[in-house]
This record gives sequence, structure tokens and C-alpha cells, in this order.
Amino acid sequence: MPSSQTAAPVNELAELKPTQLVPHKNNIRKDVGDVSTLADSLAAQGVIEPLQVVPNGKPDKYVILAGHRRQAAAKLAKLKTVPCIVRHDLTDNEPGQIAVMIAENVERSDLSAVEEAHGVQLLMDLGLSAAAIATSTGMSTKRVRERVKITKLSDDTRAKLADHAVTLADAVFIADHGKNEDDLDDLERALGTNNWAVTKQKVIDRVASRKREAKLLADIAKTGLTVIDDDWEAKRGKVSEISERLGCRRPELIERSQFGLRDWTPNQAILDAALAATANAFVFISRYTNAATAELRVYAAPAPETVGSDSPRNAPSETPHPAPDSDEDDVDREDESEAQRRAEYQKGIAAREARREAFAAATTVRRDFIAGVIAGGKLEHAQLAGQTAPTAGGWTEVNWGYLLPFLPIRNDHAGHSLDDDETYDVVTGWIDRQTNPYVLCLALAWVFLGDVDGHLTKALNPSYLDSEELTAIDRYALLLETCGYTFSDVELEGINAVREALAQQQESDSEDADG
Repeated sequence: MPSSQTAAPVNELAELKPTQLVPHKNNIRKDVGDVSTLADSLAAQGVIEPLQVVPNGKPDKYVILAGHRRQAAAKLAKLKTVPCIVRHDLTDNEPGQIAVMIAENVERSDLSAVEEAHGVQLLMDLGLSAAAIATSTGMSTKRVRERVKITKLSDDTRAKLADHAVTLADAVFIADHGKNEDDLDDLERALGTNNWAVTKQKVIDRVASRKREAKLLADIAKTGLTVIDDDWEAKRGKVSEISERLGCRRPELIERSQFGLRDWTPNQAILDAALAATANAFVFISRYTNAATAELRVYAAPAPETVGSDSPRNAPSETPHPAPDSDEDDVDREDESEAQRRAEYQKGIAAREARREAFAAATTVRRDFIAGVIAGGKLEHAQLAGQTAPTAGGWTEVNWGYLLPFLPIRNDHAGHSLDDDETYDVVTGWIDRQTNPYVLCLALAWVFLGDVDGHLTKALNPSYLDSEELTAIDRYALLLETCGYTFSDVELEGINAVREALAQQQESDSEDADG
């Protein structure tokens, strides 16, 4: 016999007053923002898409799952009711409620990276796995894992991401590259500035450099040589140890070979001498700048001196003299002026290295942008580039090889050494595959403009540039600005110096003409 009772519907459509609806306690949207425009739209057309709500256990009160902005706008528009889907199936299912909030906003792309990450964290705190979150929200597992990375950032960093409305891709970049404190500090300071792209590239370059350096240090260690990494006390201690073993007051530095950590290439003869007596040799890493250098040092006992005696003057005694705290290159006590001079010297090196690093990163970012402009093949860009290219001047040497760094295939050949014929084949082969005439026009323009791009690195000292070169850089900067490129501070410093030098030169020319 069928039951006379009717089961409560799983979901039902109801018209509810905006005042009956309350925000979810775990609402992942932290701020509904300005809803005035949305309120005008609702006043004119009403609420087209129903809100999703669940009963909250109080008479005539419901908790919003999806539609916090619509509810706020409806109140502002003074709507009497709004259409709602009441989700009875989720009344006591908090993970399901949060999943609906994420899925609704992900589909609309309404959430910031931090808000979306917060929602994922809430579900993980409730015991859901990444796979389960992906299933319940409709996100891919990869996307869920990316959000998890963001949740592991500090509260302070997540707050900065939220303040600058950082994209998900950039938030994930910070999560992936923020383990180094210096890198994280640089990235945080660049948020919301014109230096963001360049700072990202600088960090990418640093990470690659650290990986190369780690491999090289491992290769050095395999030889059995001691590596002392920028520790001057340890260096003095090692020299003292060698002194004691050799039974002399001060060992003699018989060989040294300095090299960069980008490549393990000490002098072979010196390396052979070091490997023949590893206990009396070591590699010292100096890190005045980001571009660390290394020095292979080999020591021996001083040559004996005889003065009216067959006994060596420096023969070891039963109780050797204590070794000094430093070797011949290290001063025990620097006076204040010498210490200050050294500090200023190191500061200058660091500043030059920081500028070099910034310019290198800016060049990579700028050329990636140019590759996109060329591949985009827009008529207006082709016209601008065509008008600018002639200002490259007669000092430009046309060479198809100069075009490769500006093509969208540039990264395919990174790290490969191509001769002139190979470069010509690569460039002309790419040209042969193009069907958009504006792409070809842009590529041809950068055959001439490539040299101008290279001259940007000289812009910080425009006294080395003549009037023709200054004009070319000025026009080139305007071209990139018009195409939508955002110059970083180090690039702007150079461009402004060029424009100031150009203005002074034009003023001088005008005075000469008047005179």
C-alpha cells in the first residue's frame, strides 16, 4: 500500500526575499565588490539566473551557496523577491556546499586566485583529496593542485596577492619560486608594478643559474677537492690547517686559477697540481655578486733558505709556530678606511651586477613580446614597424641571422650554436611557412630594428651614442610602447637618458644654427 506521505523534494524553486538570505559562514568570496551596475541591470530585467541556497535551520532563513553578488545587488535595487533553487540535498553536507560555491564561481571566472585557493583548502580541511575535489567542483586535478600550492604561501604573501588581483598563473609562479627568500621578496615588491614581467624572468634566470652552479659544485666535489663557499673564516682555518700539517708558519701559495661557476674550467696544470695534493688545495667561492666566482688554490711549504748553515731556516720544529689567521691575500686587521673602501667597492660591483641581471631579464621579456608582435601579424603593427625601420640608419648591417632572436621560434634553438648557413636556413625556412603578409613585413622590419634593440643596453650611457643612434632608439621605444609593451624601470632609465641626451643635442644644434 503506497504511503500517504510525500517525500520532501531534493531541490525546489522558490521566490525568496533578499532579506531571507544570509552569506555562508565559509563564503570563499571575501568581497562582493561594487554591485551598483548589477543592481541597475536587475532593476531593469530582474534576476535571470536563480541563486542556490540551503535551509539554515531557522524559519524562513536560507544560506547562500551561489549568488552573493546577486543578493547584494537585489537588496540595492529594492527587489521584493529573487528566484532561488533550494538545495535540500546539501542541507547537512558542508563539503558539498563549498564545492557548489567553487564550481559556480570557477565557471564564471569570478574568483581571485587566492579566493579559489581558500575554497580548495576548506575542502581539504574537511578531508577531501585532490581527486575528490576535482570531481565535486568540475576542476581538473592539475588545477586543484595549483590552488593547493597557493594555500601553502604565508598569510602575508596571500594578502599581497589579493591586494594586487594577481592572476592564477602568477600566483602559482610565486608559489613555485617563492621558496628562496630573496626571490620571494623581489616578486612581492614587483607585484602591481611595471617590473613584474622582468622580475619573473630574473627569478627564472636565477633558478637556472643555481641549478647549473649546484651541478658544477657537485662536479668539483667529485674530484676530492674541498669547496669553501664564501666563508672567509673557514678559508683562514683551512690555510691554518695546511700550515700545521706542513710544519711552517705560513704556507706558500704556489698556484691559483680563477674561474666563473658557470663553467668548471680551471687551468689544467693547476688542477693537476691540486689533485696531486688535495689536502693542500681547496676551491674558494666568492659571492660578492649574483655571478659567483671560484678560485682553485694550491699550497706548499716555503722553499728552505740557507744562510751560513746547512740547516733550512724554516725547518719545522717539534712545536710549530702557530699558523696565522690569514694567508698572504687576507689582512688580519683592516683599518677603518680600508674596510670602508672594500665595502664601497663590493657595493659598486653588486650594483653593476644587479643592473646587468635586470637588463638581461628585460631583454628576454622584450624579445618574447616582439616575437608575439611578429607572430600576431597585425596591420597596424606592420605599418608602425615599417615607418620606424628606416630610422635604424646606415649603421645597421643587414644580416638574416640578426632576425632569429626576435622570431617565435627563438626558444627552439636556445643553447644551440648555429653557424651562418644554419641560421639563414632556419630564418628563411620560417619565412617560407608564413601566409600572413603582415607577419613578413614585421619580420623584415626587425632585420633592421634588431640592432636598435641591442643598443638599448647602451642607453644608460648615451654619451657613446651619436645623434643617429639616439634618434633610432627614441623611435624604437615609441614603436614598442604603441604596440603595447610595458618597459621596466631599468629600460625606462635608459630610454629617458637617451631622450634627455637627444633633447640637449637638438638644443645645441639649434643654438649653433642661430649663431
